[in-house]
Amino acid sequence: MPRITYPECGKVINTHGCHGGVKIEPWCDSPAVFTSLPRVFLRVEGELRPVRLRNAAVLGGRFVCAELEGVSSMEAAEALRGTVLYADRRICIFPKERC
Repeated sequence: MPRITYPECGKVINTHGCHGGVKIEPWCDSPAVFTSLPRVFLRVEGELRPVRLRNAAVLGGRFVCAELEGVSSMEAAEALRGTVLYADRRICIFPKERC
C-alpha cells in the first residue's frame, strides 16, 4: 500500500484569543510533534494550500494553540473551526523504527 504524502495531522476545534489564534486537536504521536511542524496544509477548493505555523505551543498537555499565517482575526479563525489539517510527510521526522 503506498504511503500518503499528506496525512491528516489535526483539526481546528476552536478559536484561541481575539487576534486569530486557533485551538487544535493534534492527531500526531504527541502535541509536541505537531508544534515542531514548520507548516501545515489546508484543503481549499480541493487543493492543499501550505500555511506557516507560528507560535505553536502545547495547551493543557493535549491540545495545541497556534497562529496560522494569514489568519489575523477571530472571525477568520472561527471560519476554520472543524477544518482538518495535513502535514507533509517528507518534512516530518520519524523515529527509525517507524520508517
